[in-house]
Amino acid sequence: MIEEKVTWAIFKKNTGFNCTTTTVNNNFIKHLKLTNNLLPTLEIMKERRYDLYGDVKCRLCLVENEDDDHIIYCQQLRDKWLIMANNTINKCEQMLKDFLSKKEYIQLNQEDIQQLHLWNRNFFVHTTEMFITEFYKVIWQPRCDIVADWEHTKGIKKQDLRKKISAQQRIVYERIPTQQVEDGTYGPEGKKNFQMW
Repeated sequence: MIEEKVTWAIFKKNTGFNCTTTTVNNNFIKHLKLTNNLLPTLEIMKERRYDLYGDVKCRLCLVENEDDDHIIYCQQLRDKWLIMANNTINKCEQMLKDFLSKKEYIQLNQEDIQQLHLWNRNFFVHTTEMFITEFYKVIWQPRCDIVADWEHTKGIKKQDLRKKISAQQRIVYERIPTQQVEDGTYGPEGKKNFQMW
């Protein structure tokens, strides 16, 4: 679920006159890709270049197709999600302790309540940014390193991905949307998909 005010506040923080460094620009791109489910998962790479990626499965579990849902439910990432959540929670707790240690907020008047609402939104903006930063550091970057090693063994280079191929050479890959949950994978009709070994 996307919180609209928080999302727009993050975008505003990272665009326009605020976008003065490559780091800020990279943060904007990360937020944009996560918000729109555009991370280059292996399923998206298959749609772009099936001739290079074929029927590759998640490089961590080697069983399921890797899409956004699978990154959440992949059993090989379960511990990393816990690490990421704990890191984010610890940082949020520190932010709250810093806020609550200010004595002037003990007695709230109307102006303080307005400041509290603004702080509340900023807290969620910072929390979301911390979560995204932790996601990229703990889950996405190590996953990308594993995929890059696999691409290297298959001889896939960046220039191969940039090459335009003719319509006759293009292999169309249409993925079947699924929804993964802890107890299995479900197809578009809501029927459980069973994996045959």
